[in-house]
Amino acid sequence: TVPSVAIGHQIAVTPLRLAAAHASLVNGGRLVEPHVLPGDGAPPKPVWPAAVAAAVRSAMVDMVELESRTWLHGVPFRYGGKSGTVQDERDPTHYTSLFVGFAPAEAPRFLALVVADRPRGSTYYGSKVCGPAVRNLLHFALAAAGEVPPPPPLDPPSFAAIVPAGER
Repeated sequence: TVPSVAIGHQIAVTPLRLAAAHASLVNGGRLVEPHVLPGDGAPPKPVWPAAVAAAVRSAMVDMVELESRTWLHGVPFRYGGKSGTVQDERDPTHYTSLFVGFAPAEAPRFLALVVADRPRGSTYYGSKVCGPAVRNLLHFALAAAGEVPPPPPLDPPSFAAIVPAGER
């Protein structure tokens, strides 16, 4: 229904397609079809007016900067992103969380998307569960490109957010 779609329900999309859609927004409104090898894809095609893409990209940077006082802080670059949190319609106690981000904010070159299916604990919002991982991925990518200093070592992995297959 229209009200459900307006808040993100009843829409199914793969993580790859979601990343491609966000990439088109931060790529000046031009869609680059996902492909495996450089040069294999079709030429970029316009799917958004450039002004709309620029406005959305700016809003995504503002979102991260507003949240940067908390869990998205601590990096030597500006980036943008958008979170998502979906409640499972079959079981309202289960959620899928995601965060997509791009960097650097001024001239995006990297995009990362992290999805957590049924995160454990009382925190299940995409910006809190997946946002820090996207921030770290972007930091590693920019450091590998020589654009920023390397990030500090990560804490040991936590498996608290992983749900065993038998509990799904």
